[in-house]
Parts: sequence; structure tokens; C-alpha cells
Amino acid sequence: MSADLHDPRPAAAERAGGDDRAFPRLLPWVLTVAGGLGLLSALDLSYERLLLATDPDYRPSCSFNPLLDCGAVASSDQASAFGDFPNTLLGVAAFAVVVTLGVLALLGVRLPRPVRLGLQVGVLVGFAFVQWLVHVSVFQLGVLCPYCMVVWVCTVTLFSYVTLANAADGVLGARLARSPLVRTLVIAHPVPVVLWVAAVAALVGVVFADQWALML
Repeated sequence: MSADLHDPRPAAAERAGGDDRAFPRLLPWVLTVAGGLGLLSALDLSYERLLLATDPDYRPSCSFNPLLDCGAVASSDQASAFGDFPNTLLGVAAFAVVVTLGVLALLGVRLPRPVRLGLQVGVLVGFAFVQWLVHVSVFQLGVLCPYCMVVWVCTVTLFSYVTLANAADGVLGARLARSPLVRTLVIAHPVPVVLWVAAVAALVGVVFADQWALML
């Protein structure tokens, strides 16, 4: 990333001769846009869950059919994985922090290394949690939540770009910043997210093939 946005270290792309000079400007936008979309989705899910708790007959706006049903997911035990409060509240808090950091970076504030390391831990935990949520939705509940899937993609996008940015800037170590893999991914930065989305789409397509056929 560039010195005016983050740590005053040369980005991997610049050290490699400027293979992708646009990449250093992407992270603040990714934090703001992906964080914002995730925040809006988490807020809506929290609201829908509240309405569902007060009225068992309420049909959430993101419940379209037996397969795409936010209500079934929101009322499951797994929707409150950490106790009596819903997972969506964790999402609201986490995405709010991400958006704040993104806006600060867009305004030219340098994010110190401890902040970037803290963000790295946060997105790593979020990424791992999303993998668990995918497993629960596909293999345990057998139901998909459209807004949840927006949160999944936003979280994976944040994990991919934050990790690559930290690696390219030397936040995760100078040796990693010099690696050919990091320099390649700086150029092909959308690829990890695209591959993850394609893999999950293929998984959903195969596991729910019969349900898709019935709906079509």
C-alpha cells in the first residue's frame, strides 16, 4: 500500500517496478465498500431477527422459498453461536470498525502497524467463522440466507485484501513481502475472492441440485 495511506514502506508492486500501481489505492475502498455492505446486511438481519422474535408468524423480507429462507437460519441455534445474543450483532460491531478504518484511510490517515495487525486478526477470525457458517447452512440446516451470503462475500473480500495488503507492505514480515507469490497476487488481486465465490457456488449447486430443479 502507499505511504500516504498506511505505513511508510514501499509496496510490493512498486518494488517490483510498478506492476500494478492501482492496487495500493484499493484497500481503503475495499474496507469502506465491503465493510459498508456487510454492515447494512448485518443491521437488516438484526432487525429481521427482532421482528421474528416478537412475531413468530412474521416472514422476513429475505425469505423467498424453502431454500432461500432467512427466517429459518435466524431462528436456528447456530444463529446465536456465542450465547444469548445473535451473531448479527457481532457483525454490526465488526463491520462498523472496518468502515471507520476505511473512511480514515480514505481521508489520508496512516493506519499504524498495530492497527493493521489487529485488523488482520479480526478478518482472519471472520474468515474462519464464515467457513463454519457455510458448513452449517449447507450441511446442517439445508437452507440459505441471502443476506447472510452477502456478509460471507464481504468478509472473504476483506480477509483477502487486508491479508494481501499487509503481506505486500511488510506488515507480516519483509521476507513475505518479497515473495513472488505476493507480487503475483498484487497483480491478480481479485482471483482469491473469485475462486472462493466459485467454489461455494459450485458446492451450493451440487448439494442443492434437487431443490433447484424443483424450483425451476
